Amino acid sequence: MEASLPPLLLQQAKILVTKYPLLNEKSFGLRFHKLFHQHLEPSASGHPSMNSLLCSLASAKVLLLAYENFAVMIRPSRETLMETKGVGDDSDLMELDTLASKSVVSSVLPPEDTVLRYVLPVEELPARLREGETFPVVVTQVESPSKFWFNLQQTGYFDRVKDTMDRMDVFYTGVRGDMYRLVNTDQLRPGNVLAARYQTGGFHRALVIRVVDSNVLRLFYVDYGTVDNQKVKHCRFLHKHFVSLPGQAIQARLWGVRPVGGGRRWAKGNKARDKLVELVDTLEGGLVAQIKAGVTRKEVTVKGEDELEEERGLALSLIDVLTGDDGLDVGTQLVMEGMAEWEVWNVEEEDVMEGYEGAVCKVVKYPSRSKFVANCKDPKLKVGDIVNNVLATTDIMDKSPYLQLLTVQEDNLRRLVEVLKGEDDGEDKDREARARCWTRERGLAEISYKREEREKLELILVVDRELGDF
Repeated sequence: MEASLPPLLLQQAKILVTKYPLLNEKSFGLRFHKLFHQHLEPSASGHPSMNSLLCSLASAKVLLLAYENFAVMIRPSRETLMETKGVGDDSDLMELDTLASKSVVSSVLPPEDTVLRYVLPVEELPARLREGETFPVVVTQVESPSKFWFNLQQTGYFDRVKDTMDRMDVFYTGVRGDMYRLVNTDQLRPGNVLAARYQTGGFHRALVIRVVDSNVLRLFYVDYGTVDNQKVKHCRFLHKHFVSLPGQAIQARLWGVRPVGGGRRWAKGNKARDKLVELVDTLEGGLVAQIKAGVTRKEVTVKGEDELEEERGLALSLIDVLTGDDGLDVGTQLVMEGMAEWEVWNVEEEDVMEGYEGAVCKVVKYPSRSKFVANCKDPKLKVGDIVNNVLATTDIMDKSPYLQLLTVQEDNLRRLVEVLKGEDDGEDKDREARARCWTRERGLAEISYKREEREKLELILVVDRELGDF
């Protein structure tokens, strides 16, 4: 009785004779090893010799055997050619999914060298980066100024993403890539990791958000932050060699700005998002981010009667260093063009928490928007008002959002200096403590100067308007 052939071997034999339509007995084994990186062992399928295996494949109408020039020559059968119609010698065989979906029973389950239920970590900022530090970035996806993703544009980081994408393309567009096709979506769940083409481009690592239907998946591309639909036929099981690199898309928000009119939702039409995309689209290395919060200074919003705390995440200022003499601040540009307004908060409470291995993190708590608005109904500066222990020099004047922000920041920084002053005082104060104290005082002096200059400017504008009425 003739031994039955494994479905996977049938698939491999059809791929082999389609790509190489004229082989002999020796070259059949050599080409098989080159294509599939494994030796063809006839005994593994119950055959004593290569000739016996070839005869069995011929009986299964996978190939044709003919005796020519004193040797056995191997060609694809008519049935094999019909299945792979339109695939030429120089094709990468990406269209051989008919056989994969009908014949290869083992491909219903993920191959053993792949991962599916794997938690892919997210890339972290380098440990040396703290609030105030700057570093080059590439913004890869923008949902709104309050939510965007970026890649680190530092030696080794961005190059690793490109290298991974290149290796995935080589792997999945080769003949072996067909063995990692998804037959159906029955085994897929939200959170599974896959390899998937982005639109019609190359292969990327992706996270399943949901199964839309039997032919379409909703995916999150973990190295760029993009969300998009993709057909199942353009998805593959992710080989374990491609999971060592953490997901490179890091989420952040643009510091200091909010939607025009307040609230949390940006205006319809995505004008702010589109403008942000335009502003961050600069030459590689030309966009620099400065950390404002989210590393050692956590910002949280206290909500509701239960005072639930919502962490606001990593906050960055973005600067295009190639525009203008001093660079272009992206947040300022959005405000100037009316796409956003300055975000003004009052600090409700500050806590210092000691974390892992003695690491210290300052938690800054802000009141909810409704509570804040109730306390800021009249943002006017009047004669005799005391602002940060400085007598106001203005007549009745509406403070701009920017001036309000500077005022609040100056007040918060002054309070911080007072709170930490005692910790760094004393005769045994070391050099590092003196440096911290000096840095805080210098920062306070700088923001006080900016606030005073802004007050003078706005006062001049008020006076000009008053004179213009006469």
